[in-house]
Amino acid sequence: ELRLGAELSGDEAMTACYVGDNLLDMHSLTAVKAAPLIWGVGVDYGVFILMLESGDKAEKERAKALRGSAKTVNFASQYGAMAAKIAETLMTDEETAQAFLDARSEAFPKIGIWSDRVAAEARECGYALTMMGARRHLQDALLSDNKWEASKADRQAGNFWIQGSAAEMTKLAMARMWRSGIFADGRFDAVFYAPVHDEVVFSVHKDQALEVIKLVHPMMIANYANMTIPIVSSI
Repeated sequence: ELRLGAELSGDEAMTACYVGDNLLDMHSLTAVKAAPLIWGVGVDYGVFILMLESGDKAEKERAKALRGSAKTVNFASQYGAMAAKIAETLMTDEETAQAFLDARSEAFPKIGIWSDRVAAEARECGYALTMMGARRHLQDALLSDNKWEASKADRQAGNFWIQGSAAEMTKLAMARMWRSGIFADGRFDAVFYAPVHDEVVFSVHKDQALEVIKLVHPMMIANYANMTIPIVSSI
């Protein structure tokens, strides 16, 4: 989802987390922006990375805790979560949750600009798209007299671009597996079970595990919708 956010928004800081020779850490970028609000004192990115690797256990744990909260906020806000939900997730108050949201917006300003543009486009045409053109119709909710419903539909527009596109990526991966015959042609003692969000779950005999994983892996990271942000992972 975060890769899709970088692709769709074109945010330079997010892109720098996936493209280039010296990749940045997205969650640390948000943590750095949150530090003045949470710690009461600022810290630059390089110093924060050193804190994460510090031999001082207390300093390292303090930085890890802030990065962990920032990571939660990066993902939750990408799903459209607001301060109340994030406060519940972080087990903190809404003021602190909002401070983290503000930090994320400061770290990656083009995400908010993109979300506002997508919501405006949805209000104009009545639907949101995935990167491959699937539609979610939102007109009734967007035109509702219920302000909560209309506001929710605004968020759902951007959310569908991200979540719907992510779902397409997984569906396409499953289609590649189906066409390859890995789970059906008798070559392997392997059974496909189900997709779970951005994962596919299957069992395979331990003696064949590495061979099957090597076959499945490229199916999971194949390019989607001509993205410029690379889809990468390791076995």
